[in-house]
Amino acid sequence: MSLRLAARVTGNHGFGARLGSLQFARGARTRAVPAKPTAARRHRFPASSFAASSTTPTQSSGTIAARQNKDVSKAEPFRKQAVYVELSHLIPPAAHAEPQVVELSSAVFDEPSRRDILHLCLMHFRDSQRQGSANTKTRGEVRGSGRKIRPQKGTGKARLGDGQSPMLVGGGRAFGPKPRDFSTDLPRKVRAMGMRVALSARVRERGLIVVDNLAWPGTKTKEFAHRLRELSWGKCLFVTGRGDDVIKQLERVGSNVEGFRVIKVEDLNIHEILRYQRLAMDVDAAQYLETKWQASSWFNSSTAPPIVPEVPERLQAFIASKQFAAGQLKTFPAHL
Repeated sequence: MSLRLAARVTGNHGFGARLGSLQFARGARTRAVPAKPTAARRHRFPASSFAASSTTPTQSSGTIAARQNKDVSKAEPFRKQAVYVELSHLIPPAAHAEPQVVELSSAVFDEPSRRDILHLCLMHFRDSQRQGSANTKTRGEVRGSGRKIRPQKGTGKARLGDGQSPMLVGGGRAFGPKPRDFSTDLPRKVRAMGMRVALSARVRERGLIVVDNLAWPGTKTKEFAHRLRELSWGKCLFVTGRGDDVIKQLERVGSNVEGFRVIKVEDLNIHEILRYQRLAMDVDAAQYLETKWQASSWFNSSTAPPIVPEVPERLQAFIASKQFAAGQLKTFPAHL
């Protein structure tokens, strides 16, 4: 969907051009193309000018539409280009190797900055992480007798009830915290947009690093830390889409490196993206993010493949029977 912007520029009797009308439609960003100023119209103050410029009933609608369309100029929408990131290498490449470039989808890695969306998504994530297990006892839950401590009158002291009163030491607590759920609701399209905004922000800040392969052949932490210093990655989050073997190898060699962490691309969230200044991901992880977080996959739910349940092997023979196909058996046997 494209955005159209119509602008009518009219002359104002030598005092410069002014913007007559603007019409906006939903869609992509556009660049306004100014229309050529028309000839200066008659002065509007004399009474004769009003009579001459007024629309008479004899004028046809086609003449009016032609006059309006004469001052309207259309604008061409912006066409987003792909995002190009230089391909990095965790393992030192061979000498005289030509630099390579990775093409990323602009639908995911070129989203406009929206700090309000980032705030909503981050608060939604942090609310879901709260345990909500704080618990205190009320006066009805504190152990003890319900007998009145002293008589109501005659002692000259304040009135007291049982020993579980919130006013006494060791008594219950009034309006104390109870176990509750702190999680909040947020539309899934907003959460998807937050991921695209966060990834795009890392691309603009040159904090997104695409690596051909994150597998490290060695087992020495000293060599791995030295390679990270050569690349100037510092505090970096490794995101892989290759499986658990790569994660186990990197955790074994880099668990003692300060600021290092490795996760699977399925576990990547907006909190991790904003927490680490650099993200180092392999090509498989970048392809996974493009497929999952593009806007078309969230707005067009009909394109998702249907979920086909798996049939146990013990029921396959029963379903393939002629009696079940003919509709004679309405329910499964008890032994299945």
